[in-house]
Amino acid sequence: MKNLASAPSNGHFEAERKRQQEINAGLMSADGKENPFLLWRELGDLMTKDCTVIRYSKNCQAADAKVVELLERFQHINLSDKTQWANTTVAFARQLYNMLQLSRVIAQGAGMRDESRGSHYKPDFPDRDDKNWMKTTKATFVPDADEPKFEFEPVDASLIPPRPRKYDVAK
Repeated sequence: MKNLASAPSNGHFEAERKRQQEINAGLMSADGKENPFLLWRELGDLMTKDCTVIRYSKNCQAADAKVVELLERFQHINLSDKTQWANTTVAFARQLYNMLQLSRVIAQGAGMRDESRGSHYKPDFPDRDDKNWMKTTKATFVPDADEPKFEFEPVDASLIPPRPRKYDVAK
């Protein structure tokens, strides 16, 4: 296996390494008042309340708005551990940012789908809607954008025709 540290300089590799180091340095020097672990707990409670199996569009929209607020608060975090070696708090904060962005995708994607399918149930739309929603929802993260970018890809059902799931709960 080739040692990357001794590999010839690659402009893309070096640029990305510098970008990652800048992210870490920004987190290490942050001196806000927000605790990333408390933000994480709020995010978990929010997503559990509004974006699990039973979903209401208005709750998904409210959850997305709250995640935007959490992202703003994330800009004012303060890490309890500022050591340079084996700092798990930095790794946690980096992943918290990713969780916040992914939560926006989940909340917005769930809010868009006006149907019930599989294990996702919307009481306002209790039936499947294959005509409009037999699609794969794809989201793209665009740095510096305020919103995830969504696109929908048709599902090829030519080999296995779609059918509703029926559960016998009377047992």
